[in-house]
Amino acid sequence: MKFLLLVILFWSVLNYFINPLKTFPSLKMEFEISMNKKIQKMVHGLTAFEIENLPRKNFEIKNIVFVTAFARSQWIEALKSCISLKESDEIAYHFARSELQMVALFLGKLTPRLQRVYHQFCPYVEIKEFNYSKYPAYVENLNHYRWKPLIIAEYLRKNDIVFWFDAAVGFKNGDETLKDIVSSMNTQYKTCGFRIFSKAEYPIVSATDPRMYNYFSANDDVLHLNMISAAVFIVSKTPEAVKVLERVVQCALIEDCMGPPNSTNYCNPEKLIEEKYSDCHKYDQSALALSLAQCSLNIRDYFGNSDMVLVGKTIFQKIRKENPVQIKSTEDYKGDIIEDQEV
Repeated sequence: MKFLLLVILFWSVLNYFINPLKTFPSLKMEFEISMNKKIQKMVHGLTAFEIENLPRKNFEIKNIVFVTAFARSQWIEALKSCISLKESDEIAYHFARSELQMVALFLGKLTPRLQRVYHQFCPYVEIKEFNYSKYPAYVENLNHYRWKPLIIAEYLRKNDIVFWFDAAVGFKNGDETLKDIVSSMNTQYKTCGFRIFSKAEYPIVSATDPRMYNYFSANDDVLHLNMISAAVFIVSKTPEAVKVLERVVQCALIEDCMGPPNSTNYCNPEKLIEEKYSDCHKYDQSALALSLAQCSLNIRDYFGNSDMVLVGKTIFQKIRKENPVQIKSTEDYKGDIIEDQEV
């Protein structure tokens, strides 16, 4: 064990001189993973792609799987989000021809009624329960968002591209098409293999618990990068992307990394405006931002919004009139809005 620690320490020191961004705090991540064989096995199972041997390829629409996840409290938003996919004529076309896949993970007990209602509106989606039993008990704390990188890693193992979106994300026809987005992964966003579609209006340092820096290499250049949003993004199966994702998966599986004790999502607005640490933490978003910074300090290598994607707006205005499905045993379907209800 002492020999292992010496090797890790030597490698960290060597990396410091090769790349000053990889400073000593990242040693804690490597040490905790090496000390916990169970977590080590989980990380390996999710991210062992033999990344050096991954072939370079031109990604196409057929390589995509759309993936989302939601809890019971979010199911109305999730339903609206799913239906909005059909508001993009291009996406609807590919779903109709079975050229696209979509999976929705329910972060709780999936009842027959919920499954039935979801399938009535989104018959092209496979809906299933997220299996917590494979992971440590603290993954069940939904407010820490550990489940998100774990789900993404699970589906990137089986697919070339994962298009992740939260329940409050919508889609529409835009000047940029899905084909354009996929093509951009072969060109503009190949540096890190990620394309993030939205970002916050503050730097990483403002909304990241400083205790997370014990697990990620970070300096002033990193901490003052613009915080990205983890609400909607696309990730490709490339060596660069897998390395970024692996660090986030490791953090998700280390209890005090993604969810430092007593951390909170609520930010002090006055400090946030001043771009100071705002007594809050963004969990998976902070981890992804720090991991992407280790790939590139140029945010344009992995950030680019799209007019096809709607985030943080009224993402759902109407359900197409040709699909008037009644939701039985709950409040009636109103035509252009579904009221919140128990399922």
